[in-house]
Amino acid sequence: MTFKAVDSNEVEHTFTNEGYWGPTGGFELPAEYSATTDWTLVFSEAGKYTITFSLIDAATGDVIAGITETVEITVAEPEPVASTYKFSYEVPADVVAGQEVEVPVTFKTDVKGDIGYEGVRFKFAAEGPGDVTFKAVDSNEVEHTFTNEGYWGPTGGFELPAEYEATTDWTLVFSEAGKYTITFSLIDAATGDVIAGITETVEITAEPSQEEIDAAKAAFLEYLEGKVAEIDVADVVIDIDEDGENITVTFDRDAKPTDVLQTANDLVAALKGELYSATLTLNGEAEFDLSDEGVAAQIAFTCLMEQVRQSS
Repeated sequence: MTFKAVDSNEVEHTFTNEGYWGPTGGFELPAEYSATTDWTLVFSEAGKYTITFSLIDAATGDVIAGITETVEITVAEPEPVASTYKFSYEVPADVVAGQEVEVPVTFKTDVKGDIGYEGVRFKFAAEGPGDVTFKAVDSNEVEHTFTNEGYWGPTGGFELPAEYEATTDWTLVFSEAGKYTITFSLIDAATGDVIAGITETVEITAEPSQEEIDAAKAAFLEYLEGKVAEIDVADVVIDIDEDGENITVTFDRDAKPTDVLQTANDLVAALKGELYSATLTLNGEAEFDLSDEGVAAQIAFTCLMEQVRQSS
């Protein structure tokens, strides 16, 4: 049994099974006296313990006037502590929509305790712009397929020991490009409740396939050509080469600034949401970064200054 207490000088003292409290030479005890000492005890084993405190003569060690008090304390067995567990994912760098991707999911003991859990299984779910197909093979070599959510493990659950580690190789297919959230949780098979908050979420970004990229580019260029056909104050040339799409705009020298501003706004609106980066060349000279704020006004002002220069 360990005893711990702090004296009047804020010094902590520790004793095992027995000890003395107070200065070695003793202290003066007045006729009227009251004091409380807060002891912290640690019992090494369960069982019954007898603790006795006595007032003694510091010089002889004899008990004074039979002043002693004994108390019995019964210490119960400590409650077993359950292990903690965690999920981890191995997500590859390149994930493409519509294509199978291998994502191993490991579930293992994090901090080992005295016991595990009975009747558990895993629950998983996906959220995102499209559907997610999950496929995995169980211990009986049977393949299972799920869409967006499901459970792994027998319906009645399985016994989870204190020390545990297992990896399941999942094959995922994301139906559309975008960001997805995948969550795995340890649940009680009977109630469906998450056990001890043991859950883990990972975000996966599925990139568009090359077919989708090509289709989107073709659709955008068709849309842009339609917008260009509506412009009557400038000549717009869309040149496609191995480096991408080059768009050159040549405004009429006598175009009104208001028409230039409106046209520039229309072009910027059409381009900004579709291109990762774009530079617009005006009249074969000035270049403008379409990601800049107020770029349409910059284009219109440049045209106006060119008109002033031409007329002077």
